[in-house]
Amino acid sequence: MRIETLDDIQLLTGLLRGEAEGEDFVGKCAVACVARNRVNDRRWLDTYKEVILQPKQFSCFNSLPREGEIPEKLFKRFFTSYEDGWWRECRFAAWGAIFNWYRDFTGGANLYWNPDIITPDWDWSKVTFLAKFGKHQFARE
Repeated sequence: MRIETLDDIQLLTGLLRGEAEGEDFVGKCAVACVARNRVNDRRWLDTYKEVILQPKQFSCFNSLPREGEIPEKLFKRFFTSYEDGWWRECRFAAWGAIFNWYRDFTGGANLYWNPDIITPDWDWSKVTFLAKFGKHQFARE
């Protein structure tokens, strides 16, 4: 399977797995809200696929192969780990974001980061902190 053949649900589930697997369900939904907010913001691209696969936007996708097939072991772990509870939470949070099953409780966040892992090199004078869910901080630019 190639990354460009994945649909929005698969990609958003993979994003949540890579970025928020260890968070509780609310934390997973908050990360999904950021992706949805970007889809709805003219400054970003128009579809979940375009937003998620845009280079250097979501660190968990930076190392995925953009050319050729996704290795089977990586594909199963990242996109189709049906037996894992965290994967089911990621999948449900993805469906909820795409089909608007829950409101945006991040306050319109289009950025997030885990300060235990990274401090982004954004222009902080243009960033407004909005919320914290689990280990992730949420903000709007």
